[in-house]
Amino acid sequence: TTGRGIGPAYEDRAARCGVKLAELQYMDSLEEKIRGLVEQSNAYLRAVIGSSLSLKFSDVWEELTHHAEILVPFIGNGSKVIDEALRNGSRIVFEGAQGTLLDLVFGTVPYVTSSHTLSSSVGTGCGIGGHRISYVLGVAKAYCTRVGSGPFPTELHDETGERIRSKGAEFGTVTGRPRRCGWCDAAALRYAVRVNGIDSLAITKLDVLSGLETIKVGVGYRLKGKTLDDLPALSSEMEEMEVLYEEFPGWDEDLSKVDSWDSLPRRARSYVEALEELVGCKISVLSVAADRRATLFHGQHDLLREFMM
Repeated sequence: TTGRGIGPAYEDRAARCGVKLAELQYMDSLEEKIRGLVEQSNAYLRAVIGSSLSLKFSDVWEELTHHAEILVPFIGNGSKVIDEALRNGSRIVFEGAQGTLLDLVFGTVPYVTSSHTLSSSVGTGCGIGGHRISYVLGVAKAYCTRVGSGPFPTELHDETGERIRSKGAEFGTVTGRPRRCGWCDAAALRYAVRVNGIDSLAITKLDVLSGLETIKVGVGYRLKGKTLDDLPALSSEMEEMEVLYEEFPGWDEDLSKVDSWDSLPRRARSYVEALEELVGCKISVLSVAADRRATLFHGQHDLLREFMM
């Protein structure tokens, strides 16, 4: 994990004992609750974890008071603000923070985050109805990565994996941990398209694959003698299954100067078109370098272009 306390905070919310942001407006009445939570946490540390660490109420209270002074002026009714903006014709972008397979329910449990990461979580996270979402853009790399433990069917444990990690600067933004790298998993991407209701895809870091002689794409799996075209339900099954691949010829051209979809090298464009076919979803945005201007649009996607450029 990131070690930032996100998991324990979600545990408190599920146990109905967490502190809501709005409670920071009433610090006098919150003091007793915080004392109880500190005692409860210390009991957990001693009896369950067997830790010698303990919390001091005075330290917790001092930190919470400091945060309250900063945050209270910004507390408001987010759901109402968003609803009014939509009614007034504003366009709003909701950005997800983590991948589909880190979802608490639909991900690779237990190797997941503590929240829901699907597009539908906009409703529960922001307090608006699902019908208010007019377009879902899925974002995926031209290859796969993962930080930390958990099943990773297409992971590469060789020089190719190291090359992708180095060239793609694949290190965790919070922890700095090196990301595990592997081939694109079209079957997992199909799953993501389905559970998120994705309208089109943005494929990033296509340039990282330049220079590879052959590029593989996972198209399905074999588990206990059976062929699967979708992810199995259990992480333990994902650890056991064999990946079925299709191979595509690589390209040597530098993509950083490519300024339109039509000017992509033939093999690079063939790879992208193959992904569209395998995943069953249009690719409307393509990133070919780190520069913001190295973003290519395909088809009539003026709305996306206005937001991204």
